[in-house]
Amino acid sequence: HGWDLEDAARAQGVEPAPGDAVLIRCGRDAFYRTHPNVPPLDAAGVHASTLEYLYEHDSALLGWDLLDAGGQGYAGTVPMGGGRMMSAP
Repeated sequence: HGWDLEDAARAQGVEPAPGDAVLIRCGRDAFYRTHPNVPPLDAAGVHASTLEYLYEHDSALLGWDLLDAGGQGYAGTVPMGGGRMMSAP
């Protein structure tokens, strides 16, 4: 959720500014170690309310390590772009 980003920024002493890149590490590996029976398609991605946060802070970029939009609670699908930049260890 967008408020999770607000809380994380506050906890780290970060003041969001226009043009910032917002990078989210989802903790997927740790989650699946402790929840091995959860099917991957049932895992939530970044919530749609994140868009409000990005807009309100005039963010330039969103990147996260779990390119999924599941778990939104909305009917239909959320289209994902075909062109992605990816970095993996």
